[in-house]
Amino acid sequence: MTSQCLAIRYPYTRHGYLALYTMASTSSAKKSSTRFYPALDILVLKQVLADWPIGDTKKWETLTQKLNEAVRLMRPDGQVTMRGCKDRFRKLLSAFKADELASLRASGTDEEYGERERLLGEIVELESEMDKMKEDAAKVEKKKLEQGETVRQKALQSLTEQAEGLNDEARMQTPSPLKKRKKVESSDYIQYLKEKTEKEFAFKQQQLELDKERFVLEKKERQAKLAYDSQVLHLLLKLTKKED
Repeated sequence: MTSQCLAIRYPYTRHGYLALYTMASTSSAKKSSTRFYPALDILVLKQVLADWPIGDTKKWETLTQKLNEAVRLMRPDGQVTMRGCKDRFRKLLSAFKADELASLRASGTDEEYGERERLLGEIVELESEMDKMKEDAAKVEKKKLEQGETVRQKALQSLTEQAEGLNDEARMQTPSPLKKRKKVESSDYIQYLKEKTEKEFAFKQQQLELDKERFVLEKKERQAKLAYDSQVLHLLLKLTKKED
């Protein structure tokens, strides 16, 4: 069985290209699981930022397919699995959060380690932003329910007072001017609370929409950058194959 080494290069250093990693390719037709290297970690993290598959199995499947397209350009019989990608991502993220990323250093360059750490930092920041958006949405919903309950209680109190007033008026036959005034004031206050609640809710909803738009825009920018990087990588891989 023969073996051939392919040096994969990528535009990161001042010299123009950076060796991503060298992988042995064999003539065996059997698929073999590819071991994760710093350069492959970078591809995984970039694709995670672009697709954000967290909690979505279908997106993880799509991400794995995209990675395998790149892996097979370097090693026809190589492949990564969805389980392997998810486990590797979780391991990298846990190590980064625990400040233990240095323990995962394998064969790689300082530039690769720096890029990997930068991408993990972006993922943690994005994760934090999404958690905050969910928390804000939950707070808005809770406040809406609380204010709705306040309005309901006020309305119930008003109806009770009106019923008591009607009973009193039925007994006295003559409505009291003071009771009439209280009814009007109570009705106005309920309307005020209702309008105030609607305005506050609309404002919070607008804020959430703006946050979502910003998130979508940033995601599109990351996807555009990833698409460009992927095109460059595919071109370099093809050129490398021709040279061999």
